[in-house]
Amino acid sequence: MVKRHSGVRRRGLTAYKVHELLTGEIDYPVLPRYYDGYGNPALLDQRSNSTANYITDAMRQDWEANREVLMKFWRSGKYTTTDNFAQFGLNVSSKPWLFVSDSRPTLPWAAKQFD
Repeated sequence: MVKRHSGVRRRGLTAYKVHELLTGEIDYPVLPRYYDGYGNPALLDQRSNSTANYITDAMRQDWEANREVLMKFWRSGKYTTTDNFAQFGLNVSSKPWLFVSDSRPTLPWAAKQFD
């Protein structure tokens, strides 16, 4: 039997990164040292909370490597919980304040940016 592992853990996708790729919004935590997304909490006063200000090759590579599973999650309309992430092969611990759920026929932010 072949063991299947999510590419998410290898690529370092986190709950913040999933949220940012799907919504295009950065939500910094109260304690910035726990933030592991694409933004930079040190620049909070200098830039908006738009993920577009932080587009990097790493972000583009994360989207390309995980596009299919992130699109499935987006289209499912499920809420961002660790169990729901796991149903889609995403090995990501949920952060309850990073709410994502969308089943409308829309595209996530990263799909609009990188596809």
